[in-house]
Amino acid sequence: MHRSTVPAASADGPLQPDFNAALVWGRLSRFLQHSMARRALGVGVAALLAYYAVSKSVEIGDRSLLVLLNGLTAAGLYFLMASGFTLVFGLARVTNLAHGGIYLLGGYGALSVQRTTGNWFLAALLGALFAGGVSVVLYLVLRLLRGDGLRETMLTLGATIVIADQVLATWGGIPTDLDPPSFLTGSIDLPGSTLLYPKFRLAVVALALLAGLLLWVLLYKTRLGML
Repeated sequence: MHRSTVPAASADGPLQPDFNAALVWGRLSRFLQHSMARRALGVGVAALLAYYAVSKSVEIGDRSLLVLLNGLTAAGLYFLMASGFTLVFGLARVTNLAHGGIYLLGGYGALSVQRTTGNWFLAALLGALFAGGVSVVLYLVLRLLRGDGLRETMLTLGATIVIADQVLATWGGIPTDLDPPSFLTGSIDLPGSTLLYPKFRLAVVALALLAGLLLWVLLYKTRLGML
């Protein structure tokens, strides 16, 4: 029969149980080690999640900024084209459906000049003069039909078809781009972002804003616009 041993009473006080300091310290150490491991694991997982969230937010932010800038560039181009159409229709009351075709002629004319001379500014100037000359000829023809909206529409629509076919026959149907001037080549770093955006596209946005401001001044701050 097993007999349990009871610690003897000391002369200084009541009975005291056995106290194994090494065993208690070992268990406490293991507990602390496990607790720190869990904390370290939790901190590591939290750091990974934070890094993933930050990287995704930066990626989403850059993507949103890129979409915004591309939209502003396209809007600037559309504004530069549509402002002329609305100005002609608002002041002269002429529905010029050949407006886009005239822009097309000016662009391909500038492309031919740049390929020949390599000068972007000369190409832009001569392309604008070429488009302006075609516009003057079309305006002189439209003066003969003043007041007949249906004939004006049919004439300008037919001119658009002729211009498009001539451009296709002369320059082909392969999309081409004008090389920007040297000071607008390359890209710039956008502040607060990791994106690089072309300088030429930012210049298009700035040009559209400047054109809009000048048109507003012309229409609302000059005698010509008040007529």
